[in-house]
Amino acid sequence: MARQFAQLLTMHTCSGGTALSPRPTGGSGGGRAAVRATVGAYAVRIGVSLGYLTEAVKCTTGHTSGQLIREAEIREAKRLLAATGLTVSQVAREVGFADPAYFCRFFRRETGLSPGDFRRQSDRDPLPPAASPGPEGITAFAESSPSTGPERSA
Repeated sequence: MARQFAQLLTMHTCSGGTALSPRPTGGSGGGRAAVRATVGAYAVRIGVSLGYLTEAVKCTTGHTSGQLIREAEIREAKRLLAATGLTVSQVAREVGFADPAYFCRFFRRETGLSPGDFRRQSDRDPLPPAASPGPEGITAFAESSPSTGPERSA
């Protein structure tokens, strides 16, 4: 089950939010609606309860499911900001945020930099290929953990 969560998380963040059933967050304009992943959506997709997924991920990684989702969103946003010419609004939408202003607050809270500052910094100091996005904690827990998660009591 931990592997399924890791795979879905990676697919969702790298596919612009299309790996899970869409949960439109509103917004206007053409194209698909921005979709942010929720722990509940992952639980439904895997076929377990929200509580079970939360417990399994926490026991396996030491991090909450929400933390791992936020880390994956930030990783994808950083990749898009550093490697593409997309505007901050377009990056926000690709990562699943319908409101670019909220995305900017989220990004600053998680990284300490605004998206624009991060892009300017990455233009000056590009990341080496080895530091490119990868599911840091996710891969480690998916490879090292049994797929059963925590013990269920009857």
